Amino acid sequence: MRKIDAKDIANKLSEYEVIKIMEELGSDVSEKSNDKYLIFQTICHPHEDGEASYKLYYYLDSKVFRCYTNCGNISIFDVVMNVKDISFKESIDFIYNIIGRKHIPKRGVGSKIEYKQKSILEVEYEPVQPIKKPYLYNIYSKQPIKQWLDERISQDAMNKFNIRYDHERDRAIIPHFREDGKCVGIRVRNFNPIEEKKGKYIPLWHDCIGYNHPLGRCLYGLNVSKENIKKYKKVIIFESEKSVLKYESMYPNNNLSVAICGSSFSNVQKKILLDLFGTDIEIILCLDKQYKVDGDEESIQWKEKILKNLENIKDIVRCSYVWCTDDSLDYKDSPIDKSKEVFESLIKSRITIE
Repeated sequence: MRKIDAKDIANKLSEYEVIKIMEELGSDVSEKSNDKYLIFQTICHPHEDGEASYKLYYYLDSKVFRCYTNCGNISIFDVVMNVKDISFKESIDFIYNIIGRKHIPKRGVGSKIEYKQKSILEVEYEPVQPIKKPYLYNIYSKQPIKQWLDERISQDAMNKFNIRYDHERDRAIIPHFREDGKCVGIRVRNFNPIEEKKGKYIPLWHDCIGYNHPLGRCLYGLNVSKENIKKYKKVIIFESEKSVLKYESMYPNNNLSVAICGSSFSNVQKKILLDLFGTDIEIILCLDKQYKVDGDEESIQWKEKILKNLENIKDIVRCSYVWCTDDSLDYKDSPIDKSKEVFESLIKSRITIE
């Protein structure tokens, strides 16, 4: 008889894997996270006021979540069960599918669960279902967004990606679409400093309903860029929606980019690309510059994360990544945040993984 040792499973989850699971559930990790804890939105319980704050802490030492608004101490399984409304055993299968592992039961009472790495080619996923009110982003204005115009995002690019502006709350409205053009979620980018404290990028809440979606099961911008990716056999992967908009502004109608909405490139996102484009493409990972100086401890750790993102797909498709060795980018800049010349130089000098 098999006994599932939940503590053993939870203890084997890496920081990287916890982030992937939470992103799949629709919660971004806060920039205020540190080496002691990760901070997420309180998606673990319903919100009467329609707003999930960043008060769900995951403590790296104990491997336990603590919700500071409602739930108290909870496990990763509790979070998954509450969000997905599934059983404990189903939550285990959900977690293993996201992190790309299989659990292999041992025979015998009290035996622990072992697992092995799952091939990307074995990953199975259900397409994200369209939201019930996909027209919601249309209720907001198409007026220019000064903050993004100042960052060299063109109005044509914003129009192409259906970006709207909420004048009352000073925020950009960002609809997300599947590759077939169906709207699966709506996010906002807060510009108001007070609202920013809840998170720069959060799901849209309307009439006490959150329009979040599993970020790790979608690729922002793929509905626009898929034909060019197919044509040129290259896909440029950024962290944020804003970088995809900047790419469209620099190269109108020749967009090759998508955003993973975070720094974790999920197995489902990889499988989506393989299913659409096969193995004859190059994946170019363009994550933000999360280090101050090339060669310092922070840069070493960041490069390790980039390589880990590509570890299980580098032998299936061509993979490369952008790496800044000088001060042409500032700390936390996206590779496309500066000039077109800087971006093209970084792309030209990208590092191919052999």
